[in-house]
Amino acid sequence: MPRREKRGPPEASHSVVKRRRLPTRPPEHDGQTAEPRDDSVLFK
Repeated sequence: MPRREKRGPPEASHSVVKRRRLPTRPPEHDGQTAEPRDDSVLFK
């Protein structure tokens, strides 16, 4: 599957980055730090 990786599809690369970020940083922490607006809406 190295040929597909070499092509570098935008969707595949994005999915890989998201999957890597999920295990490294929990979704709860990411949502609070990355999107404070979402938190404010939830608190409201």
